[in-house]
Amino acid sequence: MYLDYKSYFIFITCLISFSILINNNNAYGDSPSFLEQEIGDITNDWIDMKKNQIYDKMGEMYTDITSVDYYSNGKMLNATLWLKFPFKEKPPMKEVDYGMFIDADFNSKTGYGGMDYKVELQWKNESKVWNKVIETWSRNGKERTIATYPNMTNFFENEKNYVTISVELQKILYPQKYKVLFYADFRRDDGILISDFTRWIAIPPLELGISTIPKSIELFQGISDNIQVMINSSEGYAPKINLTLENKPRETFFDYDSNEIILPSYGMATIPIKITPTKDSRIGPQTFYVTVKSNFPSDEIIKIMGKHSVPPENIIKRSAVLLTIKPEPDLLDKIQMSWGKVGDFTQFIYGIIAGLSPFIYQQIRKFTNHNTTTNNN
Repeated sequence: MYLDYKSYFIFITCLISFSILINNNNAYGDSPSFLEQEIGDITNDWIDMKKNQIYDKMGEMYTDITSVDYYSNGKMLNATLWLKFPFKEKPPMKEVDYGMFIDADFNSKTGYGGMDYKVELQWKNESKVWNKVIETWSRNGKERTIATYPNMTNFFENEKNYVTISVELQKILYPQKYKVLFYADFRRDDGILISDFTRWIAIPPLELGISTIPKSIELFQGISDNIQVMINSSEGYAPKINLTLENKPRETFFDYDSNEIILPSYGMATIPIKITPTKDSRIGPQTFYVTVKSNFPSDEIIKIMGKHSVPPENIIKRSAVLLTIKPEPDLLDKIQMSWGKVGDFTQFIYGIIAGLSPFIYQQIRKFTNHNTTTNNN
């Protein structure tokens, strides 16, 4: 019997240890996966990193990013940087780089100005080869190399206007919500670095949602009522929202406070819209559309002196509302509507009485008992 208990104890211990090992190996789940996305970038917008201002000369065209395609399966983040001119396998410059900065926790106060990691394809004129490095950055700009991949050759095609770059998300601890900024740069012989940056992109991709309560509404001519427009977006941003109404019925007024709001960073807002059909509005069902357009602000990696435009990220969403207009109410309709209001008030009074009835019953019972006692005496 002792051996049986001992064997059972050993079995349970091994099972627990195995479970802990499995949990530790899966401590970081996959990052969000998403289909291919694309962002554009303004051309000829290099930055002189020494002066923090727009580079006023013609830069190396194979470092000018025109757009970026990117996608992820949750384990790898893959990107294609499209260039204005074909990639040069052996550029004549002192240094050429293509890369991405990663804000792994959506927090601009961690890492170096929000940049927690750097993934970079590097060309050094001294070595004459392309290497890939992954670094983590401290708050004061110090870096630690996580991985190095020497003699890279599989990220381009000769005379094609693109380079590809990727990162194993395990290397950066499978972030669940993060931002990425793509860049290309070259270093002149005098050591000055000239860079081209895209805007920051959010992963998972930014979202914007809109709905109305109710989705359909019936109104009499000359009588107003409200609908509520519910807007929600990705947390952590404060986008500017533009609201417009399309296909509005004629002779019907729509009143709301403003067609432009700044959405709070927690990502939700409600806009009431008052709808008033006039006595001349067309009778019957009609559909109009509530459209919202967001301008998510762009975070700039550095403050640039002079004119420098970073395009915002725009998302447009639309919601349909069915409005049915009925003829101006006659006397019977008005009585019915008034009775509906009276009914609501009656239900309110009934609820109060129902809530007080136990108390009233107890008071009557006490009064009755008191009178009975007095008569007996």
